[in-house]
Amino acid sequence: MRRALAVLLAAIAMTACQSAKGPTTILEGRVTDAAYQAISGASVQVDTSAAFGLVREPAGIVQFSPENDGFFSVGRLGRATYRVTASAPGYVDQTKLVEVEPPLRQTVEFVLHRR
Repeated sequence: MRRALAVLLAAIAMTACQSAKGPTTILEGRVTDAAYQAISGASVQVDTSAAFGLVREPAGIVQFSPENDGFFSVGRLGRATYRVTASAPGYVDQTKLVEVEPPLRQTVEFVLHRR
């Protein structure tokens, strides 16, 4: 239930940041430590201002927390390259440029290392 609510809230937030034109898809993934265990307190940011090839009004950052198992999902992303950052207290942030190509579902994995 909590995961479904997190996905719904992320989708609503992205809707506010995205033009309704064109097909959309889902970006999903997981944030773990070097032992592939979920990290408590992790967060994921999708920087919509970094999207290349798609006009967004308004541009901004959508931030959300993965579930206890480290999995996250955000919907309604249009074709673009997004800057996605995973972070957690006591860990080095990791940023990836992720190319999203609707209607294909895109997966990105983050493995964070202690400072």
